[in-house]
Amino acid sequence: MGRLSFEFKRLTLAEENIIKGVGILLIVMHNFMHNLPPMLGQNEFYFDPTLADNYIGWLSSSPEYLINAFFSLWGHYGVDLFIFVSAYGCAISYQKTKKSYLLFLKPKFTKVYFSFVICLFVYIVLGLLKQQFVTEKVLFWDAILWKLLLISNFIQGQEITPVGPWWFLPFIFQFYLLFPLLLRGFNKYGNTALIVTSISGYVIEASGVWSAINFSPLGHLPLICLGMYLAGKKSVSIPYWLVALSVLFFTLGHYNFYFWLIADLSVVVIIFCLFKFLLNMPSTAMSIKLLALLGGISLHLFLVNGFLRSPFKSIALSLDSWWGDVVAALLSLMFSLAFAYVLKWFEGYIRLFTSQIVARNTNKV
Repeated sequence: MGRLSFEFKRLTLAEENIIKGVGILLIVMHNFMHNLPPMLGQNEFYFDPTLADNYIGWLSSSPEYLINAFFSLWGHYGVDLFIFVSAYGCAISYQKTKKSYLLFLKPKFTKVYFSFVICLFVYIVLGLLKQQFVTEKVLFWDAILWKLLLISNFIQGQEITPVGPWWFLPFIFQFYLLFPLLLRGFNKYGNTALIVTSISGYVIEASGVWSAINFSPLGHLPLICLGMYLAGKKSVSIPYWLVALSVLFFTLGHYNFYFWLIADLSVVVIIFCLFKFLLNMPSTAMSIKLLALLGGISLHLFLVNGFLRSPFKSIALSLDSWWGDVVAALLSLMFSLAFAYVLKWFEGYIRLFTSQIVARNTNKV
């Protein structure tokens, strides 16, 4: 009798990139679809036990909207894939190089923050242009400031302004600040540290002491710890029963708050196993290449998709059909992808230009 488990080797950088591709595809489609009628909501940051039944009721009368419902209800779990891969990749990188705290933080901040500033500059330019043609307020400077300071998730009402997906920016930088401390605890106390951290995070979130906790790393500690744990393994065996249990917990998480708290763990286990299984199938080769392409541009695609979707949302509303929603979403994805490539090129040019200036000044000294 064969083993009753999935056997996996450590993720390669290419595989991590493909998972990012899966994550960003879910995120972009979710950001578009859940803003279309009937806008039933999502269980991303807060729990609503009636949400699943509302979706079931909608699909029972309009089953053709299955794709819209899928991404609206579940697409936000793409963020959890990014959190998992970030923890996994950082753990492996940190262990290999044994960097100091500051040396670990510096490249993370300079890379992602610089990209955000360049994107923000483009966003403001587009906003100033748009403001010439509309009467309503376009740019919210206070919200932009809180995002630049990376503290918007600590200010009530500012978590998802001025661009919804940008809530993740303070999160990821706070994750970078916290991660080396978590890893040191793991290195010193082993799995005990991960278990204690995970349970502590679960208890804090369950207590409801901070309603906006899911906008911060504290609301995802078990998932971060899972990434760290798997990164410490050269190979991993995931029993079939654990996958089945993850499916059960994920299902119960639609109706019960305490299961919802670990739904992100369940989803990552399910997708991780499904991903590793499909990766070796020849029939999925083209899809894997597409996901790798999305993964390679995921940062910039994440930064721009939120403020570029409005024209395509108008197209979806005018078509007023399930296929109109899908066509408009795909057009929005392709436009955002092209825009992200241009932004990445522009950022590369600015980086090269600034590095040349620094080099010249250094030589003069």
